[in-house]
Amino acid sequence: MKVTIPYEYTEKIIPKRCRKIRPAKFNSIISVSIHEVSSMDAPIAILEHTKKFSNETNKYEPITIEYRWWNKKLWVLDKLNRFVGDTDKTQTAKEFTVDPYPMTNGTQYYTAYRTKQEQRKSIMNWASTILFIDGMRWTLAGEPRYVIMTFGLGHNHAGIGTSLSNDNHYNTNITNTRYFRIDQYQQALETAIKIALNRGDTDSIPYIRNESTAFSILIPESIRLNPHKEHGKGDAFINKIEGIIETLPCAELAGLALIANLKQEIEIRK
Repeated sequence: MKVTIPYEYTEKIIPKRCRKIRPAKFNSIISVSIHEVSSMDAPIAILEHTKKFSNETNKYEPITIEYRWWNKKLWVLDKLNRFVGDTDKTQTAKEFTVDPYPMTNGTQYYTAYRTKQEQRKSIMNWASTILFIDGMRWTLAGEPRYVIMTFGLGHNHAGIGTSLSNDNHYNTNITNTRYFRIDQYQQALETAIKIALNRGDTDSIPYIRNESTAFSILIPESIRLNPHKEHGKGDAFINKIEGIIETLPCAELAGLALIANLKQEIEIRK
C-alpha cells in the first residue's frame, strides 16, 4: 500500500532582497509504503489474558490481547484514541488510505521546525510501525514483560507499596533486576514477594499473588527479552533510597533518611 503524506519543514535561506540567513517554512509531500499481509503470514505469537475497565458494566472485565509475529517483530491491533475519553477505534486499510491518523490531525506540523530530511525520516519511521493484517491496522509492539515497582517509604506507607505488573517498555528509573520475561512468572512472583517483605509492605503481598495478567506463549521464538543486556541499572539515587528503606524498621525513619540523602545529593550537584 502506498500513502501520500503532506508535511511542512524548515530550511535556512536568504530570501530575495535580503542579506541575512533566516528560517523559512516550506510544504512538501512524501509517499510511504505500508506492508499488507495475511493472518497466515502473521500468526498469533502471544496471548495476553488481562482485565480492562468497561464503561458499560462499570467494572473490570476479562479481555485477551493478541500479539502477532511478522518480520521477527510483535504486532498488536491498533486502537486509535483521537481525544481524551474517546473509545477505542480500529481502522481498515480503506479507511487508512483517506485518513492515515495521526498524520491527518496536523501532528506533523508540530515538528515543522525540522529540516526536510528530518521530517521525511520521521514519517518513514512512523510508517514502519504500521502493518495491515487481513485488511486491519496493527501497530508495532514491545515484547511484554513483568516488572516489579515500589512506591512510598515502605512498611505499607503507600498502601500497595510493592507491585507486580506488566509493561511493554523499560523504565529508565527502574533497575534491570526488576524486569522478567513472561516465561519467568514464578521468578518474578518470588522476587516481588521478597522485595515486599524486605520493605515491610505486607499489605501488598495478596495483591502480588493475585496479579491478574497472564500470558500464553504460542511461538517461543518471539520471547527474546534480555533485561540484563538491554536495560540499565536504573536511577542511582532511587536505588540508594530503596536500599535504605529495606534496612529501616519504619516509614518515619525512611522519610528522614530520604531527606538527609536528598540534601546531600543537592549539595553534590551544586
